[in-house]
Amino acid sequence: MPVLHVYVPEGALNEPQKKKLFEGLTRAVLRGEGAPDTPKARAVTWVILHEMPKGTWAVGGVASSFLRFLVEIDLPQGALNDRRRKRLAAGVAKVLSEVVGRDLPPVDSLVKIQEIIDGDWSAGGQVFRLHDLAAFIRQP
Repeated sequence: MPVLHVYVPEGALNEPQKKKLFEGLTRAVLRGEGAPDTPKARAVTWVILHEMPKGTWAVGGVASSFLRFLVEIDLPQGALNDRRRKRLAAGVAKVLSEVVGRDLPPVDSLVKIQEIIDGDWSAGGQVFRLHDLAAFIRQP
């Protein structure tokens, strides 16, 4: 049940770039988790784009006027080990570079991987633990 929040300056991405971002990040997070790329796994993988108005984003105390990415990834606790975390980080970096058509220096893309305590996910009035999510996405 990964939820990705992607922050970019307003107007920085066109529609084809957004489509590439949504699809690429979905694939990268599923691969990073070691989850199957199935309709059920995709149904619980959300990517939310936040386009920040001009003057609302500063880096080093100065309003940023060029394309930068902040990606916050919320995942169930225990979904990643060190190898998967590295694969996820590398996959996200690759997607961001593909979206803009160039390698991004580390200062232009920050990724925060945040684990949500097992049992702190709910949907439809039901609490889901990691093993519940794993069972759901592996159902036919």
